[in-house]
Amino acid sequence: MPIPYIVRFISTRSGVGKTRIAGFLVKELKARGYKVGVVKHAVSSVSLEEKDSKRYIESGADIVVVSSSGLVVIYVRSHRDILENAVVYARTPVIVVEGFRESRLGDVIVVVSSSEELKTILDSKVKPLAVVVTGQISITSSVDLKVFREGELSELIELVEARILEHYLEQTPRTDCGMCGYSKCRELVEAYIRGRTYWCPVMSKGIKLVVDDVEIPLNPFVKSIINSTLQGLVSTLKGVSSTWSKITITISKD
Repeated sequence: MPIPYIVRFISTRSGVGKTRIAGFLVKELKARGYKVGVVKHAVSSVSLEEKDSKRYIESGADIVVVSSSGLVVIYVRSHRDILENAVVYARTPVIVVEGFRESRLGDVIVVVSSSEELKTILDSKVKPLAVVVTGQISITSSVDLKVFREGELSELIELVEARILEHYLEQTPRTDCGMCGYSKCRELVEAYIRGRTYWCPVMSKGIKLVVDDVEIPLNPFVKSIINSTLQGLVSTLKGVSSTWSKITITISKD
């Protein structure tokens, strides 16, 4: 599976409009057909409102799944509070994150209400994709930044959408081979991020061919032949564990 596209909304403090602006992005992307997940960082602990779920957590269960019509909630114990762990549960092509200011994952959109707040963010070595300014203030910075005001959020959506497409195209072979059923890699990407198809079969895991440090795309038929042939040969050799997980073969002309 490809690496999902992640965009984080961060600020120096609460109350500057992160949730409102991130929510607007989610709404607009959903209107365009994207499959979107959200991860929100809660600085304080999350309360368990459903009393029976709380009892199971207190009993020591590692995972509690509460299923109802149209909605499922999952509680996980012993969760390490880092974004890398949280995004696993989103499982969507696009993940909008609120918070996790110290993370280095994904694109960053900074929401500020003053020049001082922006300076604090930039001093922490964050390199934002864009800055959204709330309130009637002027932003001055020596850094070349894409700055948007709340009335210009449609332009921000266009920027993020372009980044989503770029992010996924970089994970395709760009050969327009048609093995996925689409004539172009871009068409596959546009269908995948809307949940209409599976990911590129040429780039799927299992077999990877690298010639002189260049990865060569393989269609599913060739992958199947190489995979079955190698596994059959290797299984006949002494010293090969029946529980092996990876085979590496290097061939040189020398």
